[in-house]
Amino acid sequence: MSILWTNNAASVLTGDITAGTLSISVTAGQGDRFPAVASPHYFMATLLDASGNREIVKVTARTSGSNTMTIERAQEGTSARAFATGDIVELRITKNAMDHLSKAADINAQHYVCDASAADQGAAVNSASLKSIVDSLGATEEATIDLPHTGTGDTTTYTVGTNLTIPATVTLRVHKGVRISPSGGVTLTVNGIVQAGAFQIFAGAGTVTVSTYPQDQSWWGSAQRLDVTGLSIGTKTLAIADNTTVSAFAATVLDDTTAAAARATLGALAASDLTAASESVAGLAELATQAEVDAGTDDARIVTPKKLADYAEHRGMKNLLINGCMRVCQRGSQPLDVQTRYGLDRWYVFWGASAGVTPGTQKPTSTTYLETTSCMELAGLTCTGTNSIHVNQRIESANAKTFLNGVNHGKWSGQFKFWHNFGSSVNVYLSVYSANAADNFSAITVRYVSSAQSVPTSTWTSLKFEGIDIQTTDMYNGLQFSIKIETPVCSGNTIRIGDAQFEIGPKCTTIERRPYGLELALCQRYYEVSGGRTLQSAIISSDYVNFASYRVTKRAAPTVSITAYSSGTAGCVRDITANGDIAATCAGHLDHLEITGAMQPAHMYGIQTWAASAEL
Repeated sequence: MSILWTNNAASVLTGDITAGTLSISVTAGQGDRFPAVASPHYFMATLLDASGNREIVKVTARTSGSNTMTIERAQEGTSARAFATGDIVELRITKNAMDHLSKAADINAQHYVCDASAADQGAAVNSASLKSIVDSLGATEEATIDLPHTGTGDTTTYTVGTNLTIPATVTLRVHKGVRISPSGGVTLTVNGIVQAGAFQIFAGAGTVTVSTYPQDQSWWGSAQRLDVTGLSIGTKTLAIADNTTVSAFAATVLDDTTAAAARATLGALAASDLTAASESVAGLAELATQAEVDAGTDDARIVTPKKLADYAEHRGMKNLLINGCMRVCQRGSQPLDVQTRYGLDRWYVFWGASAGVTPGTQKPTSTTYLETTSCMELAGLTCTGTNSIHVNQRIESANAKTFLNGVNHGKWSGQFKFWHNFGSSVNVYLSVYSANAADNFSAITVRYVSSAQSVPTSTWTSLKFEGIDIQTTDMYNGLQFSIKIETPVCSGNTIRIGDAQFEIGPKCTTIERRPYGLELALCQRYYEVSGGRTLQSAIISSDYVNFASYRVTKRAAPTVSITAYSSGTAGCVRDITANGDIAATCAGHLDHLEITGAMQPAHMYGIQTWAASAEL
């Protein structure tokens, strides 16, 4: 971000402006007296009227050739006011602009460039030798000293002819091609940071000692040295001579003859010597427990493959609810009244009491708020008194048995997102029931009821019920996941529910997203409709016989209904030769249905649609 300038930029307004105007225009052809500017850059302008009233504005946009500028009003303590046509517009120096320049100067004040021509960088031979700059900074002032490659040849040599110490407050930035060369018998001690690439920067017959890290072995050319005054591990120090080679250091630590001495010097590590590991820091980390893996609180731990496998193995498809995404609706829009009636696949909904209820509808709809983008919509909700609405899914025994694994994996968790427009908050509950007999929900027993969750009006709210402690008695018979909504007196109101998930574990995890085709197939185990008309072709003793295969094998032998195509007559097939309906009977089997009916001998084809239900 820069403040832009031009010399002697001035003009006048070509139109009146109010205190709220955010764009001004100057005399035609005079716009280019001012800088062309675009975000994040800007320039400051001063508006001046005939009475001497001033306002400083910030100009944030003007294209080249344009006389119009976008401005921000009331800058630097001035007030926005109205100005008239002909009032002055000038680019002037302002206090804040000068402060900005001063700060930039302060930043550059801590940056120095060493003079490569100084004969001895260890002596104050001129004001820009390394020694002179260090002395001028003192022991506490922090700064960076650049050593540039200034010659036309391959290298620029900075000769250090006198012992010199660079303090810890000074950073040396050494450019490629530079050689810092202590003379024989001279020592250069660097206690500050050295910034250089993976190339040689030190040469000469003298000694260079660098006490900071990181270091690169290539700085010393081919000599692979470890220059330290002592290697510290925690509070223990292992003394190593300066200029020790890497191989000699490795021998000190690893050789049988010296390892015992090294261990004796280091001693036992104290707790304070141990650094906790993280994604960016090396150190020690504990193994996660199975409970931490199940709960998702293992981010600061090491997860073993076995614990991760145990976590994933008991889940399979982690969401035990089918159509929790609320996308599949083979039946289409359905009424909502006191009857137990399926609308969206696998979900049945009803009012708790019939008094004062006018039937509404249940259907799917879409919303970008939800992760799965679909939800159940209960619309036209009308009741003259307080009531309740119940949204339920029954889980068959074959799937419910999987939930017994929750005993060993942090229990169970349920979640869904909820929206309503009743005008005030409503209470929502989650309940879990078990069937008293396998896959028979005519009698159920409550195993869990949540406390009331208050949901504000017209706001999507995520409801989570974590670490649910469900009694496992009869769990293998089947479970019922139930949402109860306490409703006020209402007329034409709406409820939306989506992203429903019921899973093993003490925490609600991310919503499982299944492909639509898979979700549809899961639903069709319980309910399936023919995709269109079915044309059949068999005559036995003048009877019509039709065998139709389901797309998905059913949970149990289903109840099948048929409808004559085109006429829509229930319990009939359409004789397409006679163009009339023929009464027929249906028999549902696990993988197909059988339809029979009387037909005239010469008529070989019948046509119908069907629906097969094996709901719990």
